[in-house]
Amino acid sequence: MTNRTTPAAEVTLRGVVITGSVIALLALVTLGIRALEQFDPSWDTLAYHLPFAAMRAGIDISFEMRNQLVVLFEGAPPLPDLLQGRAWRVTGSPSATGMASFAVVALFAVWVGLVLRSSFWLVVLISLSAPLVLIHATASYVDIITGSFFAIGAATAIFLWLFPERATRTILIGGLLGLAGAFWSKYTVTPFAGVVLLLYVPIGLDCAKRVGWTRRTTLAIIVV
Repeated sequence: MTNRTTPAAEVTLRGVVITGSVIALLALVTLGIRALEQFDPSWDTLAYHLPFAAMRAGIDISFEMRNQLVVLFEGAPPLPDLLQGRAWRVTGSPSATGMASFAVVALFAVWVGLVLRSSFWLVVLISLSAPLVLIHATASYVDIITGSFFAIGAATAIFLWLFPERATRTILIGGLLGLAGAFWSKYTVTPFAGVVLLLYVPIGLDCAKRVGWTRRTTLAIIVV
């Protein structure tokens, strides 16, 4: 016996998808506007996130860095500061540094929705249901940038593990780049990203033939 979806059920499902997609898009547009226009006055933002972003982008501001912040600036991974600094330089407004967080969150949703073939609207709504994700998605903190890059790498690893027949070069490299972004965003994520990176070794070697690479080439790409 085969299960068949009734016309009424199909109409209901289509209505759910359309409604969910509209809500997800409205939520993203609203967050994008908030990230572009609203200034983040939190202590960490004023103490070092904005100054670090300005220095990475070569923006001249009046700021005297304390000794402990000098160590943090010189030792911390630079990717979030570079992204925030670029947003500041392009728009001419420090309020736009939150666009870096929003852009990486949107990148995660697009990657999981379009490349990994999940429901885009469902991914967006589930992600934004977490209060910290919703708050940090427009803030000048580096946590959501780090987490979104890590989520790209981890979700891709899970996808390739469950559906190895769908492996492509784009998916494999994209997942690795997501992990690289996490490594270059915050050191505290390194142990977790390191574990996921190790998972890419058996996953990548298993997918090597399907994507048209030798196992040696695949391993070299993972190591790099």
